[in-house]
Amino acid sequence: APPLLRAGKRAGPRASRLRRLRRSPGQRRAGLPPSQHADSGGVAYRAGAALLQAYSSRGSAYGYLTALGVVAVAAVVVVIIVVVVVVVVVVVFVVAVVVVVVVVSVVLLLVLLLLCVCSC
Repeated sequence: APPLLRAGKRAGPRASRLRRLRRSPGQRRAGLPPSQHADSGGVAYRAGAALLQAYSSRGSAYGYLTALGVVAVAAVVVVIIVVVVVVVVVVVFVVAVVVVVVVVSVVLLLVLLLLCVCSC
């Protein structure tokens, strides 16, 4: 008898063995479907796609715009954090330069004073 066709795939032990062989060893061990595996896309891409799907599942453009708004807010937060870190680094650098200049000037003044006292 010809093999039965079920949902477009051949039924029987050979077809299931071929499907098992197409998976990677990690997939076979974890028992995960291919869409849940690490090599099916980046984590951020999957998270963004899930976010868009969750917000756009309301069936209107409002969900898509809300998802874009969430992404825009996240981008603004990242930009603010980067700006704050840059400002803090610049301030620390300027303070360090000022401290070094003041210490060097005081040491030079003390050396000049000592030379003046010793020569007189």
